[in-house]
Amino acid sequence: MSTLTRTSSAPWTIVVADDHGYESALPPSADGQVTPVQYGRLNGRRPLFQEALRRALQIAPVSQVLVTTQEAYRVHWESALWFIRPEHRFVSTQPGMSWLTTAAAILAIAYKAPDSIVTLLPGRCFVSHESILTEAIDRAVALLPTVPEGVISLGMQDLEDGIDEDYLVPPKGQREFLQPLLGVARRPLPWIAQYLRAEGALVASRVTCSYARTLAAHICLVWPGLASRLVEHVLSAAGQPGDGGVRISIPNGLPKAILRSRLWYPPALPQRALRVTGCGWSALRTARAAARVTSFLCPDLPASLGASQRRQPTAPVRSPGSA
Repeated sequence: MSTLTRTSSAPWTIVVADDHGYESALPPSADGQVTPVQYGRLNGRRPLFQEALRRALQIAPVSQVLVTTQEAYRVHWESALWFIRPEHRFVSTQPGMSWLTTAAAILAIAYKAPDSIVTLLPGRCFVSHESILTEAIDRAVALLPTVPEGVISLGMQDLEDGIDEDYLVPPKGQREFLQPLLGVARRPLPWIAQYLRAEGALVASRVTCSYARTLAAHICLVWPGLASRLVEHVLSAAGQPGDGGVRISIPNGLPKAILRSRLWYPPALPQRALRVTGCGWSALRTARAAARVTSFLCPDLPASLGASQRRQPTAPVRSPGSA
């Protein structure tokens, strides 16, 4: 019998940790493999991936935290996920599958608790002021019933210009607390990004709050038949012990363009943006963005030396109340 049983509508969280970006702030390992930046330490802090897990545990109970990961980097994430159930780990078998693993995690929640609120958290990001981010997420969850789209993303507005960020684009001339959105500009050139900010565009954080049923309906619209196939796979995998997670492969016939698209962004997914000011946000999409954060945290340390010194083993996160 499947372990995926129906539950109450308590909040859920998905940590999206297999969206690795392009480069890492860390040097290659001995075998030449580049380590994704979310598994590195900045200024001796806890690895960014574990910071994301900590945020997830502030939003939802440990039994309702799901994580997407990539098989190739199991050595970096497996020990940190000791408290996450195997059926709540969605493991991509190859790069570029983050949308698919996230969709599988959403459908697993929608099968059990369709009316529950789901928060998507990026596993790769840097935040200067955690309290501002925490308050913004709580506010987005509280305001979700008032939004006709049923989806709220956090749009970041900081004093410092972002580097290599995506931007949520509002209608011209509109400045609202819960901002309607026209679309997204993906890593625009610096002068275009400056113009967009002047017109009210917000840095896309990829922190998104919605109802499980709303996100599941969106997945069904993207590619008919995909949702049922993913749910069947998740249900069958949940009843099989071992293997350290639900392994997700690309279904036959799925267009590769879907995997390359930012389908959690508008206009594909209609949503509003909650303006968040002074969070000190960076999505760390490129090595240049990671280097900027490193120089901010430790300005007297050369970037190359700082990166090597932060290459330390990952210690597991402890859930609340553990020894």
